[in-house]
Amino acid sequence: MQCAALAAGFVSTITASPHGHAAHHQKKDLPSYGNLGNGGQSQGDGFFRPGVLNGLNTKTGPIALDNDEGAYVVDFVNTKTESDVDLVLWSSTGQVGSWSALTVNVNAANITATIPAGGNLSVSFNPAEFTEENGFPGAAGSISGAWCPMYNNTPVSTFGGCQNTWGEFTFAHDSAFSTVDVSRLVYMNGNNMTITTHAEKGAEQACLSDMETCVYKCDGGADTCIAGVCSACNGNTGCMGMGPTSGYAVVYLD
Repeated sequence: MQCAALAAGFVSTITASPHGHAAHHQKKDLPSYGNLGNGGQSQGDGFFRPGVLNGLNTKTGPIALDNDEGAYVVDFVNTKTESDVDLVLWSSTGQVGSWSALTVNVNAANITATIPAGGNLSVSFNPAEFTEENGFPGAAGSISGAWCPMYNNTPVSTFGGCQNTWGEFTFAHDSAFSTVDVSRLVYMNGNNMTITTHAEKGAEQACLSDMETCVYKCDGGADTCIAGVCSACNGNTGCMGMGPTSGYAVVYLD
């Protein structure tokens, strides 16, 4: 199945059917988060690591760091036991044009945070707060964007984005189309990522997206592309399984 390009890595309205997955991971208590980069130290001039601006890292609002009380909650789990991972998450909130959001070398991402080895991090999404009435011109209660893990060997791409595997999302208020997926289009040789969705925290898994299932991949052996092949979930192209006003997902970073 050929897929249209996802503009700036933002998920279009796509659907997925539930299916099972046997893997289970236990969430751990998190230590305090350091700044993005080696040893949690800022590298000056607003940079957390070379080429990446310091994120907004707000604790309230449409996207909230270190917060598990929002409408949609995503827990990021660093499955590596010997190395930290830096998470960069950007979205349509507060950005002018889709490409502006993903160019994290010149635009501050929503989130930049280090997840320690074996640790995890919670981010809340509150699409009901992303409206014109709350000061976001053109917003209509739907947040789209992506996240990307950065390891010691992860570069910033030539267009100013994170050159690794992406997780893409749309969280919408009062809509059945909130969805997530793994995308390998930016770099087919990126680190492994697995996403599971659930109606709520503690509920059984509804859908799985990983490096081979419900994933966007380049065709013809290309290392990078802007349009590729959708490896579908039972005929669909992304993971749903969350509710119309709330939901839960877990992202395992390998």
